Amino acid sequence: MNKTIAIYFSDPTEMGYPFNHLVYYDIYNEFCKDIEKKGANTYIVRGDSYIGDAIFEDGWIYENNELKKYNKEIKADIIYNKGDGNALHRVDACPMINHPELDALCLDKAMHY
Repeated sequence: MNKTIAIYFSDPTEMGYPFNHLVYYDIYNEFCKDIEKKGANTYIVRGDSYIGDAIFEDGWIYENNELKKYNKEIKADIIYNKGDGNALHRVDACPMINHPELDALCLDKAMHY
């Protein structure tokens, strides 16, 4: 069975940050294609769509270089957290890239002392 990678952004709108800069729209399209060539499914998930237990209410997928709304629940095997300021809180149900605790440490160097 293919793994599912959810790429999370805190902006809830389809073309919100970072896709409001079209270069990022294209970069993530290529990124998703590369991941899918390796056998994983990729979804863009946003805002407060996180339900719990690594499940998102809905999201978007790239189809033929366009984002298409995906109106079903998405169960992530891995979450790539690209949200601002830890908008997506700790998730223990699956691995997270850019885990909120590490992000907080990276954003606040004073935590080292």
